[in-house]
Amino acid sequence: MHLYNIIVGVMLLLFGRKLFWLFLGLAGFLVGMEITPLFFGDQPHWIQLSIALGMGCLGAILAILAQRIAFACGGFFAGMYLALGVGHFFALADTNTMLFIAIGGGITGAIIATLIMDTAITILVCLVGTGAIVGELHLGQAINILIFLILTGTGFFFQEKLLPVATKN
Repeated sequence: MHLYNIIVGVMLLLFGRKLFWLFLGLAGFLVGMEITPLFFGDQPHWIQLSIALGMGCLGAILAILAQRIAFACGGFFAGMYLALGVGHFFALADTNTMLFIAIGGGITGAIIATLIMDTAITILVCLVGTGAIVGELHLGQAINILIFLILTGTGFFFQEKLLPVATKN
């Protein structure tokens, strides 16, 4: 179990929309951790972490400098990460298939994020946060799906209803 995935997931579930630059950095990091083995095979863990940190820093800098582009980038990262999670869930191992699924999910996430930015980002943040947490749990498919739905709904409710409106970005 990777504790950093669970920590990142909880941070995203609770504060991802409020701290959009953090969400974009964390989403970039999670995507980097997922795609590095696909492109570079079995490399030392520090290489995977370095690439993931680089993608995370790029996402955070982009969020600070160009917010409109950052929303699309955040949607792309979130969609890509979720699509990769779905690919792993269905045990797809072919690199070309996973790449196609990841890019398709990324484009879909970017389109959704730019069309309905605030609500879409909150939803995507919750989905990515929940995906990072549930991806580390190995409790069986039915339990993981149930936990996924509960955590996503709880995170969305917390960010949309419980955080004061004045503190939202």
